[in-house]
Amino acid sequence: MHAQPIVAVVEDDEGIRSSLGLLMVNANYSVKTYESAEAFLSSHLNDPPHCLLLDVDLPGKSGLELLQDLATLSIRFPVIMMSGSLDPFISVRAKHLGAIDYFEKPFDAGGLLDRVQQALGLSLPNLATCH
Repeated sequence: MHAQPIVAVVEDDEGIRSSLGLLMVNANYSVKTYESAEAFLSSHLNDPPHCLLLDVDLPGKSGLELLQDLATLSIRFPVIMMSGSLDPFISVRAKHLGAIDYFEKPFDAGGLLDRVQQALGLSLPNLATCH
């Protein structure tokens, strides 16, 4: 039996962090949530998640700084960035540092789930059979 993929969520807004956690659990992923980049780094350097949902604007170390740290340490896994505003400079910078996508809040839950599934290399369910 395969273990469920682990999706980590780094988001300082408790409501958004909780909502994302619930969304991922309902999609049958294991979820670990963190309120800061520092909290994530202290627990995941030796045990990386299968995918990371990362807020750009965090207190202390920003999402981009965390992405830079991961790149410097050669720690690689799919990272999907999230932000309250779509800033083309930040989007380009995030992708240059290895992020696979950038979502503006509020985002479409279905679109985010699709992207997480793609990041994990999972096949999408046949939604035509779901009514």
